[in-house]
This record gives sequence, structure tokens and C-alpha cells, in this order.
Amino acid sequence: MSTAFPFVTPEGRLVSGSFTQINTTDHQSKPLAPEKHNWYVGLAFPKTAAQWWDEQGELGAVFTALRSAAAEHYKGQEFQNPAFAWKIDNGDDPKHAAKEGYAGCWILKFTRYVAIGPCKVFNTANAEIIDPAQIKRGFYYRISGSAKANGNTGTQAGVYVNMDMAQLKRQGKEIVSGPTAEQVFGPATGAPSTPAAAPSAPTPPQAPAAPAAPAAPAAPGVAPAPQFANGGGFAPAPAADVKRLFGGNAYTEAALRSAGHSDELIATYPIAQ
Repeated sequence: MSTAFPFVTPEGRLVSGSFTQINTTDHQSKPLAPEKHNWYVGLAFPKTAAQWWDEQGELGAVFTALRSAAAEHYKGQEFQNPAFAWKIDNGDDPKHAAKEGYAGCWILKFTRYVAIGPCKVFNTANAEIIDPAQIKRGFYYRISGSAKANGNTGTQAGVYVNMDMAQLKRQGKEIVSGPTAEQVFGPATGAPSTPAAAPSAPTPPQAPAAPAAPAAPAAPGVAPAPQFANGGGFAPAPAADVKRLFGGNAYTEAALRSAGHSDELIATYPIAQ
């Protein structure tokens, strides 16, 4: 069995993926088997060396963990094959350089599978962040994780880069998928063009309503007929909201939904007993 080599990254910028949105399709948009559903993030670290394996300091220690995982398992040095999956992208590669936050960086790609739940994200006070709206792409994070050989051979050989927990270090310029309004419509010009609303016509006076006839008294021993809004029938009793575990605590599905968790994501959290 392959050995996991732990590490903690220096501060890096989240330039791809999401800590909160689960992936149900692969890179070719083909459906994944349920057990392969996962969270993926790409963290960008500024280069200080021409080759990633020459990096020093905290980032060098992370890359050493990847190399150690490969060397421990692949005795035939399959990691010398250019197709070996190191899970590191060169941000200056022409296919990546135009992407926000990639140029001049190494991009380390992390994955976490649905069976072990989402990666917890903490603030600098080490309190868990529950609201996914605070965990944005473009912000800066550290990740505690591990590297482990995937055990495959040939062109499928490589390492897993797993994430255990993350810490939001500071905010940055948010990276939003798709074109911006400026890219579509051009630079902003002049004042907002929202037209003023036209004044509404005065409401004509209404004749007073005729007084309602008094209701007939109910027969002795018979309950009066129930009254329903909108002319409907009996309203069903509200179902008890299911509680699910997130970050070691139990929350109702309604509370998680109001905090921005999607129904698909909530369904992956275990039900609190």
C-alpha cells in the first residue's frame, strides 16, 4: 500500500475549482460514478525557480512530499515519464497563461472525494467558516494535505494530492467564471441609465361594501366548518426539517440552505441521529 506524505502549503491563491461546489462530471463533461464525485481546487504559488522541483522553503517542502510519494511507490522510476501526473500545472504554459492568476505561478491541483465529505475551511482565528459565500475563488488560502502514489501504471501513473483542511488567509480580487460586463459591453460610460418610473394613476374611490349578513349559529355539538386560505383544502402539517452533520455539528437543512449550501451538496452530508 502506498504511503501518504503530509504537508502544509504556504499561502496560495485559489484560481480554479471550489471548496464548496461538488463535481459530478469529469474534465470532458462526462458523468462520474457517484463514488467519484469530488471537490477540486487549484492553488497558485508564485515561482521562485525555473523548475518546480527546484523550489525551496515551504513550497519546496510541499513538492518534496510529492516526489517522495512517487519514489516510495514507483521503484522503476515511472515518474521520469513526461506523462506522469504530478498534479502541477505551469501557469506560463500557453494554454494557461491567459487565465486569471496563472501567469508566473505553479498551480497545485487538489482533490477530495465525496465519501469523506467536504474540506473544512477555517479563518485565521481557526474558527470554521460555514457560509460558502465567504469562501471565494481569487482569495488566498493555505491547505493541509498529503501526497500519495495513485498505484496506476503507464500513462495513468501519478500521485494523488489530497486536501484535509484549509485556512482562508486573506481576501483578493474575486475570480468569476465567464465574461465580465465590461468585456461584453465595453467600458462604463456616463451615469446609470435606469429610467424614472412613471407616476401611477390615482385609485378611484370605492363604494363602501355592504355589511356581511350575520352567520347562522352552529348546531349544538357540531364544530363550525374550517376556513381555508385560497379556497384550498386541508393544509398538510409541515414536515420536520432533517438535521445533517457539517463540520462536526448538526444543522437543519433549512439552515444550511439559507447559508448558501446547495440541495445537491446538502444531500452528501450525513443525517444526524
